Amino acid sequence: MDYDKYRYPEDQKVLSSFDGAFDSAYVIFNPFIEFPEDIQDLIVPQTKPTPLNNGFVYTNSFYADNYEHIESFAKKCSWKRILELSGLKDVLTLNQALRSSIHGIRDEISNHEAAEQFTAAIESQPIFKPSEGEFSYLIINDIIAAFAKGGFDHAIYIPELGEAEKKPLIELADDSLSCGTLISEDESFLFTTHWDYFYTLFCGEKKFIESVVEARLIEGFFLNPEDVDPWYLLPKWTEKVALELWEQEQAQRRH
Repeated sequence: MDYDKYRYPEDQKVLSSFDGAFDSAYVIFNPFIEFPEDIQDLIVPQTKPTPLNNGFVYTNSFYADNYEHIESFAKKCSWKRILELSGLKDVLTLNQALRSSIHGIRDEISNHEAAEQFTAAIESQPIFKPSEGEFSYLIINDIIAAFAKGGFDHAIYIPELGEAEKKPLIELADDSLSCGTLISEDESFLFTTHWDYFYTLFCGEKKFIESVVEARLIEGFFLNPEDVDPWYLLPKWTEKVALELWEQEQAQRRH
């Protein structure tokens, strides 16, 4: 089986890049990571290179002995809440700020002021940046639920480099999956992410995507059929349009 066409569609029209296999694409915002206040003193912001890619590290040897215990306390923190805490005006600016904070975007389209603004806001909270360039462990259960809803007990993992492999769903939560694609065995839907990106694409039939998003309360929005990724660089994706679309998606989930 040739899975190359299902690798991340960088700088391409998202839907046509998959040979028209899907009618819709949903941008999932990788959640910020929030911990209870009472374990705040065990966590320090990531300020130096580390093998972890979740935006946080632990003090002393407590991490080595209690990684799974502490991680079990982590919960999703929405981009909407970060906008409220930081005062940033919209998800485009927040995405730009996140990319700028890791020097993962060209200088001419960076926004270091916004990066400093959201960083200052979350430093006073037990909140840390989303993971980037991998399948966030805070949405991996949502991804597993989507495959289960589709009637599958396995997923095909297509790494950015290397051969595709079939993985039992039960293993997905235990594996640290870097950038690549997870696709159903019948190729009816997929999840895909890329280096330095703080979001994940969910492509498939719109009704199926909507049912998963609603059931799992997944934050994000639908791309337009002709949209190219990176979506945030398109001229038509003004701050106003992006914010209105995002608010519309949130309102639909509440009903």
